[in-house]
Amino acid sequence: MRFLTQLMVTVAAVGFLTACGSAPKQEQQERQPASVQEPACQLVKHPKQNWWRLKVNGDVPYKSWYTKKQAVGHKAKFSKLGKCQ
Repeated sequence: MRFLTQLMVTVAAVGFLTACGSAPKQEQQERQPASVQEPACQLVKHPKQNWWRLKVNGDVPYKSWYTKKQAVGHKAKFSKLGKCQ
């Protein structure tokens, strides 16, 4: 009977030490919602004049400046090709 009691105490002690001695959990990185990210396509206005151009993922596919109507047309074209969100 004494042997059984010692065995139970030993098993309980090993289980307690194993559970308490485990490594701490790593902190999770803070995730940003998708709405915070820039859209794939955006219309950019010239800083001094009323001219516009399209940016796709930060790149400018057409280097020239256009009227807003033309720039919106470029955005529609890229949307049809699946390059804009």
